Amino acid sequence: MLIRNCCIFLSIGLLLHVGTEAFAQTHIQDQQMLRKAEQFLLSSMNDSALFYLQPVLRRLEKRGLADAPFGLRVQLASATALAQDDRNVQAMALLNTLRDKSKALEAWKTFAGACLALTVLHEKLNRFEDAKINLDYAHTAIARHNLDSLYPAFAVRMAFRYSIYGYADSLRYFALEAIKTSRQFGLPAVEAEAYLLLGRGHSDKDMQQAAGYYKKAVELLKGLSDYRGLSHLWYTISLLYERNAYFKEALKFNDSTIMACYKAIATGTERIPVLHMAYQYRGRIFHNLGYPDSAMYYYKRGYTQEILFVQQEERYRVVEIDERYKNKQKTAQIAAQAQQLRFERQRLFGLLVVVAIILFSAAVLVYYYLRLQKANRLTLQQANIIKEANEQLAQSLERQVMLQGEIHHRVKNNLQVIISLLELQKDEIKDQATRNSLDAMAARIFSMAAVHDVLYQKEGENLVDFLEYTKKLCEHLSAMTTGGKPRFKLQIPKQFF
Repeated sequence: MLIRNCCIFLSIGLLLHVGTEAFAQTHIQDQQMLRKAEQFLLSSMNDSALFYLQPVLRRLEKRGLADAPFGLRVQLASATALAQDDRNVQAMALLNTLRDKSKALEAWKTFAGACLALTVLHEKLNRFEDAKINLDYAHTAIARHNLDSLYPAFAVRMAFRYSIYGYADSLRYFALEAIKTSRQFGLPAVEAEAYLLLGRGHSDKDMQQAAGYYKKAVELLKGLSDYRGLSHLWYTISLLYERNAYFKEALKFNDSTIMACYKAIATGTERIPVLHMAYQYRGRIFHNLGYPDSAMYYYKRGYTQEILFVQQEERYRVVEIDERYKNKQKTAQIAAQAQQLRFERQRLFGLLVVVAIILFSAAVLVYYYLRLQKANRLTLQQANIIKEANEQLAQSLERQVMLQGEIHHRVKNNLQVIISLLELQKDEIKDQATRNSLDAMAARIFSMAAVHDVLYQKEGENLVDFLEYTKKLCEHLSAMTTGGKPRFKLQIPKQFF
């Protein structure tokens, strides 16, 4: 038996160990996949990032860990990929949910990250008031909880905000803050955006300085292999040179723009809005250079690419509409579940109240039952005491009755003996007067004996029936008479003394 139990415990321990080891191994793999996805996000390879993130998220949901700190990081990375891929509806829904969820769980780093991502998304949709609200949320969380690693992203968003309103000094201050702190925390994508904002701030004042900032951003994005970002940046530089009539330089950066677009497509990015714009802009450059045929060719090619892009956009809009419908279904389902939960809570509360009343009633009944039992025990004890006392009294009464009977019997016998002695004494005396005296004495003693006999026969009574007593006396007198017996006629009413 001992050996069998030991084997069972060893088996259970081995299973637990294997299960824990498997869970730890899976968690390590999930962390590696998240790191790969975050690297893809830096290069704007959003589809590749989602490819790694979706199975991780499914496993976490299956284990009930989607809202754990690691699960929140995975959700934030997924939302960022959707936002960078212009899947705005899905990204907005996920980021809003993530922001509220992380706030409720006090996961402040994820909360601030979600607010910053929402800020970017609202800026892209020209919802600047909503962007400001989320940026303020992020700033408060960063300041209160010392989230220094998120400060560069906050600073670059502040720089963008001031670029919208034309505050050059504030733009420059926050852009330089973003550059300085992003180097400290190793965030080249944030540093590149800060240089881009500095370039936009100088594009109308100093073309060369603006171009210098843009080129610094280009070097950073090259290091990240972010071809989507490079396509936008080279397109911006090309526009800068074209506006200042440097058409050959503009054409060179336009070539780089188109090349970056195709590299982005080759690495998995399906929709590149800059591509058709770059072709159309190329046609304008050739038109300015005096090559109408080339200009018409690129205009046409640009419009063809624009049609393809719009078709892709329409397809993604259909997907977004479907996602929106699914989200509404989920919202309705969640509301129904919440209502069901409220009903279940109310029902459970009612049951708990009923159970509490039953338990309270049972407690009261038990209390009074115990008190009744205690009273019954006391009553039984008192009854036993009374019974014992009654038995003792009965025994004592019986002894007294016996003694009283014995006393009555002895008194009667003694009186009878006295009467007999007087009768014997009377026979020896010849003097009639003396004999009469002895008869009178014997009669008195007999009357006493008669009273005593009546009392003895009527045990327990304190009254003597005078009629019965008189009859006894008459019978005694009749017995004492010699010769003819006298006859007595008694007319005595019932009278007790």
